[in-house]
Amino acid sequence: MAYDKNSFVLRGRISNVEFSTIGQKDTPLCKALIKVTRGENVQFIPIEAFGDNAKILSDMDSEYVQVEGQLKGREYEGKHYVSVNVWDVLVLREAENNSDPEPPKEDRPF
Repeated sequence: MAYDKNSFVLRGRISNVEFSTIGQKDTPLCKALIKVTRGENVQFIPIEAFGDNAKILSDMDSEYVQVEGQLKGREYEGKHYVSVNVWDVLVLREAENNSDPEPPKEDRPF
């Protein structure tokens, strides 16, 4: 994945998986929550994936995963919306189930 300021990498447990299709071409869409824990701070972040990634994500309910993607924003009728689009999903081994992972070296400010 090419990293830019809108890219992200998250590790957490997947829940609330919803699979559907959209548009005239019935493009697969999967929406889910990823539970991200950093120390005592717990967040449930809504994510979505399209196409082949939607099919992959739809089978990962309750799995501990790493997801990579991009934040996207749009305006519709005067309101602004943010999407957290997933590009890649990787199931992590239990040994990697660290609730406070260290960021990759290239993401650290030092």
